[in-house]
Amino acid sequence: MNGTPNHIHMLIDLHSQQNLADLVRDMKRASNLWMKTHREWFPDFDGWEHEYAAFSVSKPDQNAVINYIKSQEEHHALYDLEAEYAMMLAENEMEA
Repeated sequence: MNGTPNHIHMLIDLHSQQNLADLVRDMKRASNLWMKTHREWFPDFDGWEHEYAAFSVSKPDQNAVINYIKSQEEHHALYDLEAEYAMMLAENEMEA
């Protein structure tokens, strides 16, 4: 992928009573404020997009996801965000 990174991957253990939309909203709000106070580290950050994607992962598959996240810099040298998202949807038999 050329240029600066334009997305992040996270593995989160979300309790069944926790609302995903609320969690994402709170993370975006807190990180947005923090990055704006450290503008010298994030000069190109204009704010988070409104969209996000979330996938459920079984306990046995968590190590594979962790390894994927650890190696995402190498992975993103090959695929941009759109191609990666399309592959994830296809692997999970989902449509956009």
